[in-house]
Amino acid sequence: MKKFFQNKSFGFRIAVLLILLYVLIALVAPFIANNKPLVCSTDKGFIFPMFENKTDIPKGNCIYALIPYGPNETNLSSSVSLSPLDPQKDLSPRYRHWLGTDKLGRDVAAGIIHGTKVAIQIGFISVIFSFFFVFPWAFIWLL
Repeated sequence: MKKFFQNKSFGFRIAVLLILLYVLIALVAPFIANNKPLVCSTDKGFIFPMFENKTDIPKGNCIYALIPYGPNETNLSSSVSLSPLDPQKDLSPRYRHWLGTDKLGRDVAAGIIHGTKVAIQIGFISVIFSFFFVFPWAFIWLL
């Protein structure tokens, strides 16, 4: 890995690190922005409500995601578009919409976090498409 970066320019190194950061965010998006608890401690032990489809989430010692909203969850208390600087009705800073909401009341930060997965998929599909369909024609044209 060290030899790969040894003779590369600074811009190339930054681009590779940004792509790796986007891929990492896309992989851990449910752990960053999710409306269910990640882990809960109960009398029976630990449970993981994030991976289950149950609606009865225990009240107790739970660890939640950094952004407590899902990408498609609408907040009924703020069903209009809010900017990040608008006064918000939620009292706790934890439930604040740090990047605001869209016109349907969905959290913008959660949408951005979960949107990186779609962006990475579209990028890889377009690169594969261009490699298999465009590159052979360009190679034949150069001969």
